[in-house]
Amino acid sequence: MRRIKPELVLFLTALALRSASLLLAASVLHLKLSDVVSFQDGPAYITLASSWPIYPYEQTAAHFPLYGLAIRLFALLIPVEPAALAVSLLAGSLAVAVYAQVLRRYTERWFEIALVFCIFPFRWFNVSQLAMSESLFMLLLLLSLLLHSKGRRLYSGVALGFSWLTRLSGVLVLPALLYRSFRTRERASALLWLLPAGLCLALLGLYFEYRFADPLIYFKENNELWGGGRFSYPFSAYVSGFLDPAIYWMRKPYVAFVLIEYFGGLILGIVRWRRGQPELAFWILWAAPFLLLQTVLHGQGTNWGFISSGRLMIPSAPAILLFWLNGLSRRILYIVFALMIPLAFLFTLAAFSLQTGP
Repeated sequence: MRRIKPELVLFLTALALRSASLLLAASVLHLKLSDVVSFQDGPAYITLASSWPIYPYEQTAAHFPLYGLAIRLFALLIPVEPAALAVSLLAGSLAVAVYAQVLRRYTERWFEIALVFCIFPFRWFNVSQLAMSESLFMLLLLLSLLLHSKGRRLYSGVALGFSWLTRLSGVLVLPALLYRSFRTRERASALLWLLPAGLCLALLGLYFEYRFADPLIYFKENNELWGGGRFSYPFSAYVSGFLDPAIYWMRKPYVAFVLIEYFGGLILGIVRWRRGQPELAFWILWAAPFLLLQTVLHGQGTNWGFISSGRLMIPSAPAILLFWLNGLSRRILYIVFALMIPLAFLFTLAAFSLQTGP
């Protein structure tokens, strides 16, 4: 009997856990499909997927197009709302399998760490059950890295460019990929991947110019969506968030946990790098830009820098998991995975409950 590939096991495990969590939360909270896709940015992406041309009016330019286009593609076969969830569930589960292939070059515990990535970070697990773009974004970022590590430069650039068409924050992986390119010493072709990646953004800018006579309309509309303004003093969003009595009390210990999870992981990674693990330099460069940007985010209206911390730092999670988990025994990693399953399900219940309100 032919052995099942570990990557397939990871994909099926991630898909089963995400689907079970979504169904459980919907059943317990009596949610309809339309309720789930209405959470957070879901309505905006449903509008993008349901409209042609892709941006029906200026306000819809606050989101990048690729996730909406993926939903539209799936909607050729099924209605648009289940199509949105199908894209998220499948992309989030595929991202776990791609992450495992990437980790093969860095650790013997690649399967077990990827198994934990099925459900942790909890916000990553939860967001893969919503009509939101993070699942597709993570899949494309990790696919770009995998292709880059295999020397498939142009294909890597295409995947990277597609990630930029999903979420603009994908440009923050440039320091890590540039570092890896120059480390290969193939200087003549090392930067070829930048051409298709940059072309994707250029074409989107040209489309915005054609559609709205403003190639930078995304920044205007996105700022208005978030209440204006983006930056402040480092960690100011967290200081004001922890002191703000208007923010639901349950969010505060969670945000404190997120800060320890991500910034503690980065510090641990730096310590390990300094103690003789030079391969971690790449992952430090992967995670650090996302985390450093997070420290200065602070909207003028809603304190989304505080409230959305767990979501905004998700792209650094592949590095942070490696920093925390590499070196643990297989037994410990399996125990961690098993213990986190009920916690991940409870997190989804709590997150959905907050969305529905009292």
